[in-house]
Amino acid sequence: AHGFHNFANNMALNYEVYVTNGLASPNGAGNSLGSDGNADIRNGFRRDNNNDKAISGRVGFSPMLGLEAGFSAYTSDLASNGAGDNRITIIGGDLRYQSKHWEPGNWLVGPLEFEGEIYKTFLDAAKNGGVGGQMGYYVQGNFHWFPAPFRKALPEATFTNMIRFNYVDTDTNDSDERKRLEIGMNFRPIEPFVIK
Repeated sequence: AHGFHNFANNMALNYEVYVTNGLASPNGAGNSLGSDGNADIRNGFRRDNNNDKAISGRVGFSPMLGLEAGFSAYTSDLASNGAGDNRITIIGGDLRYQSKHWEPGNWLVGPLEFEGEIYKTFLDAAKNGGVGGQMGYYVQGNFHWFPAPFRKALPEATFTNMIRFNYVDTDTNDSDERKRLEIGMNFRPIEPFVIK
């Protein structure tokens, strides 16, 4: 199910709710997450491993044009039928902002974009090889621009510079934290086509 509602002064609310088969423990009859984090708990599409369904959803709120904040949640039982209960719950938030663009001297400057997401996993560590507090987030900034001398020949074109920082802690051992800084640039001569 999903929906969208507009309010006065450019405010808006949207929501999504899903019911799916959910994730599964990697060892079939047991209920251990294993040593590979979440990589082994993706369930197959043909049948569910238990009678419990996963419930997930997101609520987003935009107080003004160009800004939106969201809250997400997911919960599912990993254990197979007859193996007890081993619930995984994930909660998270996201934030996105996009400014207006400017055209000084026919240069395209902007928009500026900022976005980020953070998620936290809750598990019973005793049932999942000591894994109980996974967490990850990223923050990213984008800057769009295009020089004036070429805008007549390529009116839809834009360059985008980006910088992004990622952090992941899978909680599988004492040295499982991952940090990465990414810097990039792409060129779009037209909107559907990109060169990175």
